[in-house]
Amino acid sequence: MAGINVASGDFGHHNLASCDDPSKESEYYWTILMEQQQHATHKVVLSSEGFLRPSDNLVAFSKEFDSVKILLYVRDQLSLIESIYLTHQVMGGTFSHLRHLTNCGYFSDIEDFFRKSSEIFDFFNYIGAWQSIFGKESMRARLYLPRSDSFDVLDDFLDCLDIDKTRIVKPLERLNISLMPDFSSLLLSLDEADLFKSAAPHIRRQVIENLLRLSDQFRHTSTNSLISPELAGEIKNLYRESNKAFAQEYLTPSEADILLS
Repeated sequence: MAGINVASGDFGHHNLASCDDPSKESEYYWTILMEQQQHATHKVVLSSEGFLRPSDNLVAFSKEFDSVKILLYVRDQLSLIESIYLTHQVMGGTFSHLRHLTNCGYFSDIEDFFRKSSEIFDFFNYIGAWQSIFGKESMRARLYLPRSDSFDVLDDFLDCLDIDKTRIVKPLERLNISLMPDFSSLLLSLDEADLFKSAAPHIRRQVIENLLRLSDQFRHTSTNSLISPELAGEIKNLYRESNKAFAQEYLTPSEADILLS
């Protein structure tokens, strides 16, 4: 949950998208609702990369509010697939907490990861599952521009949801820094060699922090990609028609031009 009272709440990392126990998931939702009522706030914001389709518990939870807005940020599939892969490489993750990414192990290469998870990158089908329940009037999509210094995703997010930005304390430093593809093979080699196994737990974290610091410093200069030209062509062909339909339905003309370029 994110919102005005996030600092006093217990759900900064709500784990709702990965909860396999419906009764536990329901308990999370109703606890959030109780907290919202206790603070007399008017909005509850749930944000997660893992919400593939609305669960029955989420639908029931949404009925407690006068209105619901579904906001989906998209970016071109090439950068999105690579970004997700690199993020979970940093986390040392196996993707097991994302139910729709079954059998996508950390040591799978990016092509194997894509082939096992390709359905989640079809934006038109993705948003359709939500629209069928909440209606077209509740849907909003925006194009995420990670390399643009003029695009502030937090400001954009708050504006789209009509949340007063003056009540939000913005972080002073860049958050959610992505690992550069240039450092992926280095980190993979260290992990595969089990070099961190006998080291103190914080050593891997220190290595990661240094790699992320360098990634942030050189993020505008990197031209490398983990995705081969052949795979890139396959990915573009796979989503071309779906992206056209999505852009026509949900994006502005300028956003559509960028996504379809």
